[in-house]
Amino acid sequence: MAIIIRGKTVCKLCGNVIQEDQNVLSYPEFTYSDIDPLAVFSGGVFHQDCVIQHELKEKLFERFKKIEEGYFSKICVISNEKLNLSNVHHPDNHIYLGHLVDDKSSPLFRYNYCHINKRYFEFWDEKSDFLNYLKELAKLEGYSKVNSLIDQLESPPVKPMYK
Repeated sequence: MAIIIRGKTVCKLCGNVIQEDQNVLSYPEFTYSDIDPLAVFSGGVFHQDCVIQHELKEKLFERFKKIEEGYFSKICVISNEKLNLSNVHHPDNHIYLGHLVDDKSSPLFRYNYCHINKRYFEFWDEKSDFLNYLKELAKLEGYSKVNSLIDQLESPPVKPMYK
């Protein structure tokens, strides 16, 4: 999550401090790849004008439209259920994959913007293949962030918050 302190926070694009009277845009971490052309925007804070003038703004806005559509669907790719606290039992059991890869021929492409209820992950028919695809991706230069997703998926589900 990006933190903005006007008068101290630096725009990730121009390197100048964001002042009180300037419009700001911030983005959460949204890519696992350091070599993704849009990685510069991931987890950053920016002057609105810097983003609007950036050559990748259209790609950024297009990506965020897909991210929003996927994020708000909250349908588990395993169970095909709408995810909520009553079926995930703990917020940490809800894993949003976000944007994994651009390559449409990659076996991971179909999992872009999907949700996983970790309670079902252990029993998923595709679990082994999916983890192997992620592990292969993590070996590629610029994809080390995928390891944190793998760790999250391989850890046991979190116990229910309420009984």
